[in-house]
Amino acid sequence: KVKKIAQIIDSYIQLLSNSLDYKNEDMHWAVYEVKQMVDNDYSETLTLKQCAEKLFINEKYLGRIFKEHVGMSFHEYLNYVRLWKAKQLLSDTTLSISTIAYECGFSNIPYFNRLFKKLFHNTPSEIQKSKKIRRSAKNAGQKNNKTINRTKKNG
Repeated sequence: KVKKIAQIIDSYIQLLSNSLDYKNEDMHWAVYEVKQMVDNDYSETLTLKQCAEKLFINEKYLGRIFKEHVGMSFHEYLNYVRLWKAKQLLSDTTLSISTIAYECGFSNIPYFNRLFKKLFHNTPSEIQKSKKIRRSAKNAGQKNNKTINRTKKNG
């Protein structure tokens, strides 16, 4: 029991030290902390309840002030961050769509696809296809430049 109390006190001290660094006057400190948690741990299972417990604040109150300050619910913000990260991975890597979805915290691929299309007006596979087309065009352009350069040298 003493160990549990010590852990709670340690967590509270860490929270207080983090809030000393907080300087944004327009945003509630708890909202700032939750956004930091989401931005850092978006790939993990993350709930408003977990965040509220870490911050020693009422879950319903946290949900209300989060929506007031951010303009969307905690869950909407979490999905928003996850989807933008997924879009970045789709554009920058050759990972499969399902791997990217799982790495970004989605466990249901059809749900991921539906949210992705709703936000970006394209499916994840359309994003990947457009990336492949751009890469092919870029490679073709580089080959053409090499051919032109060889022709200039020989000509």
